Formats: sequence, structure tokens, C-alpha cells
Amino acid sequence: MARAAVPATVAYSRDMNGPGRELALRRVRLEDAPRIHEWASRPEASRYQAWGPHGYSDTVRFLQDALAAWDADPQRRWVFGAERGAELFGVGEIKWRSPSTFEISYSIHAQYWGQGLGTSLARLLVARVFSAHEDAERVQATCDPRNVASERTLQRIGMIHEGTLRHTKRLRDGWRDSRMYSMLRDEWESEGR
Repeated sequence: MARAAVPATVAYSRDMNGPGRELALRRVRLEDAPRIHEWASRPEASRYQAWGPHGYSDTVRFLQDALAAWDADPQRRWVFGAERGAELFGVGEIKWRSPSTFEISYSIHAQYWGQGLGTSLARLLVARVFSAHEDAERVQATCDPRNVASERTLQRIGMIHEGTLRHTKRLRDGWRDSRMYSMLRDEWESEGR
């Protein structure tokens, strides 16, 4: 069965304490570069990632690649700007892994850490996969075992820890293991989503 196209603007949002505080996903834009660079350039934002810290040209290249992915045929990557009201606070990404499996990832501006925005963004990404891809059966995500906040985010949205993959990415401080989490469609639907 064919995969449904993911529109550039996502109709899903989550109320975050009143009018104008809703979260929404939209296609990233090249003019997002200065805002994304605010956190992508900071060492603490990329501590557990293979990328970064970014120079400004790295941030622009990331956005150029992300925008090109929207036009790829077949499309296998969707990169969203995450907004609260009109303020860009993060980036969320969906990657096609197989006809039934998609992977999510996210990055949040450090000034918003600890406010529940990462959890809400992860929920929106999972909802986006299951609503836009009728063949999607599984959504997965990985995190560095040292990244306790990200692991808690995946647990909060109901993902199940499947195991730890050893030496999956080389970081600046050596090899990184990855904790694998997933959620199946029936688990998502049983939560009343």
C-alpha cells in the first residue's frame, strides 16, 4: 500500500496552558537558521549526538538538506519546526525505516529544557506518523544511555525499552551505545490517542 504524503503543516497541536501556547509542527524554513543555531551551536545541546556543536554554515546545511528531503521522491525524511504559539523552540524529525517502521528524533532549545516541551513534541511526532501513514505499525527512537532526560521523555510517551544497541555512533568522546525504544500502533490507539 502506498505511503500517504505528510503535509508541510501539521494540524495537530497540544494545548500548553492556554490560548497562544499550543504546540504545532510545520515544515522547517531556511529563515529558521538563526533561531536553530542558538541551540545547535551550544555544546550541551549536542553532548549526546554525533552532530555539533554547529557552526552557522552547518546549521544552514542541515536546513538545506531537510528542505531537499521534503521534495525527494520517494520522501523518507520529514523535518519539522516545533512552535509554541509563534515561537520556534525545537526541531522534530520523522524518518522512514521500512514500510511499517518510522523513527522519530527531536532537539529542543536549552532554554526550554525541563518544561515538558520535549515530551509534547515527541507525542506530536508519534501522532503524525500513525495518522499520516496507514501502514505504519511501529515508531522507534533511540537515545544515549547517559541522556536521562531524553530517555524519560520516551518513557513518558509510552514507548517500551527494547534493549541497548552497542557502539552505534561515534561521538567526540568515543563510541555511544543507543537505547532502543518503540511504540506499536495498537499501543498508541489503546491509550485513546
